[in-house]
Amino acid sequence: MRYSLLFTFLILCSSSCQKDTLGFPCTQYIFSNIVPGNGQATLYFQLYLYNNIKGDCPLDGSITYVVYQSEKEGDPMVEIAEGITADSFVVKNLKNNQPYYFKITARMGRNDATSSEILATTPSQTPLPTPEIIFRQTNFFQYPFSFAPDGRSLAYQSATVDPSNIYSFHDISIRDINTDTTIYKTKYDLPIIWSSDSKKVLLRRTESSGDQYNISQIYSADLTQKFETRVTDVPWDNVSAQFSQDGQDIAYFSNQGQIGYYSFWRMKSDGTQKSNITPNLRLDLNSNTLLGMSWSPDKSSLYAAFFSNNNGLNGILNIDIATGKTTKIVDPSWNGTFPVISPDGKQLAFLSNKSGNRDIWIFNIESGTYRPVTSIQSGFRYIYEYDIHWSDKEHLIFAAVNTNSSFCVAKIKI
Repeated sequence: MRYSLLFTFLILCSSSCQKDTLGFPCTQYIFSNIVPGNGQATLYFQLYLYNNIKGDCPLDGSITYVVYQSEKEGDPMVEIAEGITADSFVVKNLKNNQPYYFKITARMGRNDATSSEILATTPSQTPLPTPEIIFRQTNFFQYPFSFAPDGRSLAYQSATVDPSNIYSFHDISIRDINTDTTIYKTKYDLPIIWSSDSKKVLLRRTESSGDQYNISQIYSADLTQKFETRVTDVPWDNVSAQFSQDGQDIAYFSNQGQIGYYSFWRMKSDGTQKSNITPNLRLDLNSNTLLGMSWSPDKSSLYAAFFSNNNGLNGILNIDIATGKTTKIVDPSWNGTFPVISPDGKQLAFLSNKSGNRDIWIFNIESGTYRPVTSIQSGFRYIYEYDIHWSDKEHLIFAAVNTNSSFCVAKIKI
């Protein structure tokens, strides 16, 4: 799924909403973002009023902002500043390496208009890392959607897909960015998944089997030898896959043997030796969504991000491959998606909108602490979910859209 969120916003509109002169309700929302500093945090915010029919709404008095703070997630918020007329506010005298939580409320005259979502940050004496842009592209006629972990190859969609035909596949080209030559070309669905050495990719293709439709199969393509192989079995639906860090195994999510319910499976990279590693999980994809997974370096477990609309599995979980036991690693309140574990197994990178923007955060597994490594102030408007890779235990490489709307690939020392 490709979409862009510049800021996190909260829309509140009911019978009590302000209305325009024709009686139509006005949508109220706050664009908000937070950036950590040394013993401080900078909040950015702006109230927007919008009517879907007319396009504008009158102000009911001057706009000011109130800032609330708590030191523990879920604790009552305490007001720390009011009457703010600027679009930013610096909170000082904070402790480094301790998480803080904030909320901004907009007031029109004496009445509260609406509030932002809760923003989280962790001040640090170490500033956010400075990204190194290793690739930039402003021409979007070739839609880029995946970048190799070694930073040398780019996969992109080179043809328009007919959304009314589920069997019209993307024309996918993989190019060497140094020589600007095509090294592989095929037709598949999105996304593609790279091996850590960038020599293989996993591709998904929607097929039909007898009276069953929309069945996804996983193919493995060897970019060096220029051939591909279907590694999953018909007629089962296989909706996601990921190489282990050594490239010898593949984890995937399948309804094999249990139509309507999905669990995690494991196989060798050539499609042999398949086994169900979570036979008791049995998830219904109408109620649960898998939002990325990553192998531990020793292949003893998986890190998987889930969203459940029936209060089932939520958050980022660690799944023990030997026992199938699940342990919550990142709380659902972080909205963590697309986890990627470091090569030494000590740090987990993931996407979260806790800061107000869709940023990359690092969770230190040993200390249990969080810290952001990107922000919109460091130049990134949107980060592609499948394109976050560890190039080594100290560096992340990721694909993003920067604030001037060009596609880029950045490398960051964390």
